Amino acid sequence: AYAADGSTPLGSVTLAAGSSQTIVLKWNSGLFAPGTYQMQGLVVQAGTMTREAPGGRVMATRGEGLTIVGKGKLIGAAAAMPSVMRAGLGVSTQLSAVLQNVGNVEMPARSYRVDVIDEKTSVRAARLEVSAPSLAVNQLQTLNFGAWTPAAAGNFRLVVTAPDAPDQGQVVGKVYVGDAASAIYTVDKSVVGAGDQTVRGKVSVSGQDIANGTISDPLAEPIRNAIQRSVAYNDLQASTWVRNNQCLGCHVVTQALVGGELTRRLTTPDEKQRTGLFNALSTYRQSNGAVYASHPEFQRTQTMLGAWALNSWHGKDEFASALSAVADYLVNTQQPSGAWTADYNGSRLWSAQNSNAAFNLKSLTETSDVLSRVPNPTTYDASSWVSGNGMSGAYYLATDAQGRTLVANYFAGTVQAFNADGTAQTLMSGLTYPQGLAMAADGTLYVGTNPGVMKRAPDGTVSMLAPVRDGTGLAIAPNGDIYVSNYSTNVITRITPAGNASTFFSGGPLNGAIGLQVDTDGSVVVVSYNSRAIHRVRADGTSDTLATWLNGNPRSLQAWRGGWLVGTTTGAYSYNAQWAADRLGFNNAQGLVAMADGSLVYADGGSSLYRLKPRTIDGPVRRAAYEAAITKAADWLLLDGNVDNNYMPDLAQRLIGLGSAKQFFANTPRAAALQAKMQSIGDLLRSRQRSDGGWGQYTGSVSDSLVTAQVGYALDYLQPSPSDPVIQKAILFLLARQQADGSWLSENGILGTHLAATTWVEIWLPIALNRIGGLDTDLTLKFAPNVAMS
Repeated sequence: AYAADGSTPLGSVTLAAGSSQTIVLKWNSGLFAPGTYQMQGLVVQAGTMTREAPGGRVMATRGEGLTIVGKGKLIGAAAAMPSVMRAGLGVSTQLSAVLQNVGNVEMPARSYRVDVIDEKTSVRAARLEVSAPSLAVNQLQTLNFGAWTPAAAGNFRLVVTAPDAPDQGQVVGKVYVGDAASAIYTVDKSVVGAGDQTVRGKVSVSGQDIANGTISDPLAEPIRNAIQRSVAYNDLQASTWVRNNQCLGCHVVTQALVGGELTRRLTTPDEKQRTGLFNALSTYRQSNGAVYASHPEFQRTQTMLGAWALNSWHGKDEFASALSAVADYLVNTQQPSGAWTADYNGSRLWSAQNSNAAFNLKSLTETSDVLSRVPNPTTYDASSWVSGNGMSGAYYLATDAQGRTLVANYFAGTVQAFNADGTAQTLMSGLTYPQGLAMAADGTLYVGTNPGVMKRAPDGTVSMLAPVRDGTGLAIAPNGDIYVSNYSTNVITRITPAGNASTFFSGGPLNGAIGLQVDTDGSVVVVSYNSRAIHRVRADGTSDTLATWLNGNPRSLQAWRGGWLVGTTTGAYSYNAQWAADRLGFNNAQGLVAMADGSLVYADGGSSLYRLKPRTIDGPVRRAAYEAAITKAADWLLLDGNVDNNYMPDLAQRLIGLGSAKQFFANTPRAAALQAKMQSIGDLLRSRQRSDGGWGQYTGSVSDSLVTAQVGYALDYLQPSPSDPVIQKAILFLLARQQADGSWLSENGILGTHLAATTWVEIWLPIALNRIGGLDTDLTLKFAPNVAMS
């Protein structure tokens, strides 16, 4: 469900008596059969959706009829083999295409034709036709048009259409025909003296412009289409799960994030949803480095999955300290044998020691790689600073030009200024429930109170600016206007320097509006305490939601280092300009401000202040610890007795772990032993591929989409050829099994959600696309016996 703008996910909604909320429902209906459908919307009581009762407690329903019409639609790609060739030699290229029906009705038997068109002149160089049988929904079909012999050089476009139904789409490809090629071999020394000498050689090939050729497999376009549909399904399903259940769902968020990030360059994701998935993991990192939002009894399994997912993030270098903390947890929980003991028995897929060893090893190698680029990231250590000293109800903080920390004491009715040594000066007293604070550049202090917004001039004079009651958040715009939020009414008021007040924004997505700031573009950024969200209100009165499902109820907000600091009931958090979050502290930090010395000060709403002091992580020391853990895990995975060879996911995960270790230990003596074991596992998996191209979880199981994707992902560590028939058959199997809503299911019943299988397919298909887009190339050079290559 989305808000009225159609793009802001709603999640939980609080409605006052007599109020209403516009809701937009989206349905990916593209492949559903034509006919009349009844769409039913359900209102479910927040917090009642659980693993045992996933439907929750339904409070209201509403149905609406809709009709889906039938239409066939073609996607695919045309290809030439070879796709780069030379003219004038009388050599032919074989033209083919792979078609997929992504409409919702069967396409009849018909003729298809391919036109070969010169890109420069738009002249058709050839036309070939072939007949094909009917094409069912989602089915793939390979067409072989035969040979074409180019008469001249050029770039040519291949266009495949159905002449009787041109409106159902076309598929395209390219072939490059170059002039005659030649090669020149040159050396940097034409004469050398006696003895060992180093000579550098260079091979230059001219006459064939490889850059103008399109090296592609006809499966490429169906793969891209399948990936886009799966991303739309996964991101939405995972985001909805998080918002509705306030839970990471173990594999739900983590696998969706991994799959989504691997497909980022191929798809157009909803950035808010994707960033929300990352934040669901990053903000729920615990003080011991574990990653979980609930069920701490399963923290080892959740952290295994969380570490894998966090390392998939495209901007992970910015979060090096968080990754290091999670990696430290993995090191600290590793057994002396090199394995990890699972704490979750709900699914064998993630409860086996083998899977824990494989993915924890992989995460440690990737975190080590991050620390090689960011060797000294910054973390923060918490310490107590001031307790008592007149504070009571310290919820709101600010700073002044002298570097002092200003505290509004809600119950004491005072505003105090604390020096670096902890001594305090009372700036204002006798106030009624002081709350939000804002310090102007000229030294004037503004504070929201029950009767209205008060101001303290630099000379100490106190007066009322405007009778705008209960200002829970205050922010000053560059022109001197003051914006005031009200928690109870969800109204933001604008007050001019002269004290004239007017409503700037009311209601909308706000739910317990408290801390706010004026952004550089003039918009107002405000946190909602009750809905645990951050919103933006623009000058034209429109609004959107920037972040949801914050860890804890947010109270304070401050611009910081190009992003934002947010203080909540569970800790201190930073958000970058793209609203990706990191956790800086782990205690109640409702009031939060940044100090000039780089430290942060926070208040717990009581009578104490605390500091978060920056500390540099020693990257080389941490990497040495990770290498030791990686070595132990790799040694454990090398032992055949630790794995069930009859369970395909065990074999695949073992290969993934060993492949990660081989990459880490490349060019070392350990690499050969790792490669040998990987090859034997790969050979065993290849021998067990079923006739339909898939793998089941056991040798006697039917083919399963989740298992097939995991095996395909694992086999890629062995660098298969682009034309490898095992890989090609596995891709065809998965493309044919995609469901109408863009998802895949586990035919063997592994895990209970479509998302589990869909994310694994989404994880492998981009890698498969890269693999089939490569070229098998051999370069042979012959030298005299006394010449050695280096």
